[in-house]
Amino acid sequence: VPRRCIKLASSHISDSLTTILNQSLQQGVVPDILKISKITPVDKGGEITDPFNFRPISTLSTFTQVLEKLVYQQIINYVEKQNILYECQFGF
Repeated sequence: VPRRCIKLASSHISDSLTTILNQSLQQGVVPDILKISKITPVDKGGEITDPFNFRPISTLSTFTQVLEKLVYQQIINYVEKQNILYECQFGF
């Protein structure tokens, strides 16, 4: 679903989306439909007939990106509250 459509329909879908995302977080289960991504081959250079000259880039749905941001924010809040992240930690 294009982001623009979601934005336009947000007042109508926000309650349902919130329910689905909260259930996913509470149950620790991501609905299968949110696990589907679009894969686009990106040229790394070289001969375009050689498949090894492409790398796959996967794009998740807008709903999955929202769920990821929610999980990220919960993890960051927990880590900061518990003060368990070494301040020199970066990049994994």
